[in-house]
Amino acid sequence: MNYMWDTLILAKRKNIDIENIYFRLAEIYSPYLELAMKYINFSIDENTTELDVNPFYRFGYIFNRMFMPDDDESQELREELLNCMLHFIYNIDIYTGMNTHEFMRMFIRSDIENGYFGEEMKESWSLFSLTEQEVVTTQMIDMYKTGSGAEVLRKAILGVFNNGYVYFNKILKDEILIFAGIREKDIYRRKMEFLIEMFMPLDFKYRIYWSKHFGIIGSEELMKEDAIVLY
Repeated sequence: MNYMWDTLILAKRKNIDIENIYFRLAEIYSPYLELAMKYINFSIDENTTELDVNPFYRFGYIFNRMFMPDDDESQELREELLNCMLHFIYNIDIYTGMNTHEFMRMFIRSDIENGYFGEEMKESWSLFSLTEQEVVTTQMIDMYKTGSGAEVLRKAILGVFNNGYVYFNKILKDEILIFAGIREKDIYRRKMEFLIEMFMPLDFKYRIYWSKHFGIIGSEELMKEDAIVLY
């Protein structure tokens, strides 16, 4: 990772509070890198409290005069200013590369978090990781564009439940069969309820299968005794 924004986006994906990270002027750094990492395989995690940076890589016109080589006065104050200013700059840095799709996702996320979809949906939303929230908001945009909920429901479920499957039964009735591929727990149940409430078409019925798949004649893998449930 070269740029500061790259590391901070990764931190967001890991649900790390960026406001608690302290940006520090590195004592030794490469003129070709913005981050001064001690190890080449460095990856930010929940234990990271400080990041050594080279602010002159892109923002030398801002910080050059703050850290002149022969100026030792008010060093502590200048380091605090550097931290505050970099926190401000990184917000601008991240949003500079946003396109219309990203702005739409940001507004949808804000509406959910402000309770416009209901308090229960707001509480369940906090259970999703940042990556899962990106999946959901992307599918909401697609639903607004296409007006179809069934297909975006399938994509949303598979994006959140990576081992799941979604089947459409339209032979006898409009029904969706959902295999979560994971043992049922309260957090997973609430996530599934959120997705169904958000995307399930009104004229469809549905069934949820958690850790055990329903049997399918002709498939040996899905006809094992004690490993399947009845449809």
